[in-house]
Amino acid sequence: MNCTEESSRLAETDFLSSFAFWTLGVISIILSLFANAGNLINLFVLTRRHMRSTMTTLLVTLAWADLVPPTVVSLNNILFYYFLPHLNDSSAFLTVHIVTRALFNVLANIFTTFSNWLVVLITTFRLIVVKKPLVAKHYCNRRTARYAIILILMLSIFINFPLFLYTNIQVYCTNDGTVKYYGLELSSLLNVVLYSRLFYPTVVIVSLLIPWLICFLIWLFLMRALHMSQIKLRSKTANTTFANDRKQHTYVRITLMIVCVLSVYM
Repeated sequence: MNCTEESSRLAETDFLSSFAFWTLGVISIILSLFANAGNLINLFVLTRRHMRSTMTTLLVTLAWADLVPPTVVSLNNILFYYFLPHLNDSSAFLTVHIVTRALFNVLANIFTTFSNWLVVLITTFRLIVVKKPLVAKHYCNRRTARYAIILILMLSIFINFPLFLYTNIQVYCTNDGTVKYYGLELSSLLNVVLYSRLFYPTVVIVSLLIPWLICFLIWLFLMRALHMSQIKLRSKTANTTFANDRKQHTYVRITLMIVCVLSVYM
């Protein structure tokens, strides 16, 4: 079977450099382990029976979503730097790396989009609770949260769906033709210059830029609401009941938690 020489595959040699090994093969994996450890701690705390609420449902889903991107990226790096080198740059080495990288990148993109819009959903729910508490009692419940989570996941898959459009498996070879390997060939739609120029910027805007802008605006509103709540707590009168005092402190703590999540996100 004839193979296709593809010059873009020369970029694979960049991953074999010492700098790439220490950044992608060591530091990136360590950071991913810390990120996953933090998410697992969140899951352990938030999944307790007494913690069940609308906000914890959203935060638990966010923790699960945040586990996927660093995990799949780390798996790809571990596979490339610690397992595949034993294949001595054979066709299996190149084939496994290219196929797994393509599939893992799609999963990482989907759950990155999902995670970013979950942050928007969480902060939107909190903003409604702060600004319109009566509306929040009717609409900001666990049932609405579940529907919104499913909708966001479906939209995340839809936005990144063209990345799944691999029409067939293509045979490639190195420039000297000594090693043949397999790769996933993109559909003709993604190879159209006009489409590729529109698709990738659109994915970046929808997945990253728009959620960031929305979260930044909500962060400003929540910071102002938090400041006003602190003023009310300091200037409370002697007639304030203990129940109201505890309720106000809980309100401030939850809002502060969401503000901290937003600050880390931004």
